[in-house]
Amino acid sequence: MGEDTAPRITVKPVLKQEDNGNKLIIYCEIEAFPKPDIKWFKENFQINDSDRIKAKVYESCGRFYELNLEIDNVTSDDSGQYKITAKNRLGEMSASIAINFAAETAQRSLQDGIAPNFIQKPIIKSESDGKRLTFECKIKADPEPQISWSRDNTEIADKGRYLVYCDKLPDNVYFACLEIDEVSTDDAGKYKVQAKKHTGRVKCDNKS
Repeated sequence: MGEDTAPRITVKPVLKQEDNGNKLIIYCEIEAFPKPDIKWFKENFQINDSDRIKAKVYESCGRFYELNLEIDNVTSDDSGQYKITAKNRLGEMSASIAINFAAETAQRSLQDGIAPNFIQKPIIKSESDGKRLTFECKIKADPEPQISWSRDNTEIADKGRYLVYCDKLPDNVYFACLEIDEVSTDDAGKYKVQAKKHTGRVKCDNKS
């Protein structure tokens, strides 16, 4: 087994989604020996297993652990700050990740066109083993809205590690997406998407 080891993170928490976004998984990996006591928290309240939320531990080589918190039937009420702790007799570690599905809409009656309006709650997807982060949502508007993304109030340009696009769907619906490659801890922050037109504006915030 090797030397005793205080818990340490080997893969920081990332988000994974399954079942078309209805299941959310918070995933991380740690090393520890002897086996640590593992707990999950949301907003500093300990999470206990239920029909909808389950914590799973997968052991490898007696000292490496894959930790999953699985949330079924995800709703906006699942937004918040999540934390995992692992403790053995040599020490304790913790790691956190924020999940925010909040959306703000601004609508008003118009004589012509449709003010931008979010019709699909914003979702965050983690792909390529956590190396790519995708923010996506659907907006209804007429005419086509002007889409912009920002992080901590700084606009994100469509270049380098960032891919920004907006695809038109039927019935005046637009699929807006921001993809970030080679994700690191430096990418943490508050992300916002704005859809503008001369008759209305709508924005939506996410945290990573």
